[in-house]
Order: sequence, then structure tokens, then C-alpha cells
Amino acid sequence: MLFNIVNLVMSSMALAATSLLAFRQARLMRQGNHMPVLLEFFKESGTSEFLNKERRACMEASTVSDTQGGFASLPEFIRDDAYDVCMFYQRLAYLVAWGMIDRELAIVFSHYRVTTTWHAMKRFVEAERRRRGSEYSFLNQLEEFVEMVEAQQPSDIHSAMRRRNRRMHRL
Repeated sequence: MLFNIVNLVMSSMALAATSLLAFRQARLMRQGNHMPVLLEFFKESGTSEFLNKERRACMEASTVSDTQGGFASLPEFIRDDAYDVCMFYQRLAYLVAWGMIDRELAIVFSHYRVTTTWHAMKRFVEAERRRRGSEYSFLNQLEEFVEMVEAQQPSDIHSAMRRRNRRMHRL
């Protein structure tokens, strides 16, 4: 009888340890899937070409007073930059929404820049939606992502990242 109880306890401990290791492995694999995608975003957004497009789009858009035509109202050299930058952040927003990139990591990566870009382009995006006849026709996922980003305090996200880093070092 005692032998059976010892075997049952040992089996339960082995099952618990195996389950814990399986959960950790699954988490590491999921986090590992985020990295190649996020590294590509880091690479693209860190180029001088992209940074210049972002800067031009944000700065020059503030000088345009007529927004009635939406993005078509922007002078061509600004419009091309604005499309490229907004579509970049729209892709990031989709990847976060689909769970392909960790939300906290994406927020840390893009917090200041995505919100700055959105606020510079918002009036053109809204006018573009009116021009298209639907409020759900242009850069909606980007807008939702920015709302999510702005709802987070950068210090909270950085604290969460520090906790995550400490946990990762324990593995």
C-alpha cells in the first residue's frame, strides 16, 4: 500500500515537471516566432531612407491646409512618403492583431514614432475615409493600434519587458 502511494506521488511529480517544461517550451517557441518578423521591422524602420520618409511625411503634412481630398490632397512627394510610412505601421498593427508579433514588444518598438505619425496624418486619413464613403475604408487597424499604444504608459510596458527579461534569464 505504501509502495503504491509512493509510486502515485512520484508519477504526479513527473507529470507536473513534464507539463511545466512543455509550457515553457511552447512559450519559448511562440516568442521565437516573433523575432524574425520583428527583426525585419527593426531593420526596415531603422534605415535612413525610412526615417527620412517618416520625418518628411510628418513635418510637411502640417504645412498642408486643404485635406478635403484625403491623401490625394498631399503633394506627391509627401503622399508617397505618407503612404509608405502609414502602410508600414498598418502592417505592424495587423501583425499585432493577428498575434504574430508580441503586443508589448511592438509597443516598446514603435510607441513614440507610430503615435507621432498617426497624429500628423490623422486629418488626411479621416478625409480619405470621407472621400471613400466609409469610415472603415482606410488605415483602421493602424488607428486601433495607436489607440492601444496610447492607452499604455511607456513605463508600464518597459516594466513588463524588464520582468519578462528576468524570467527569460531564469530559464
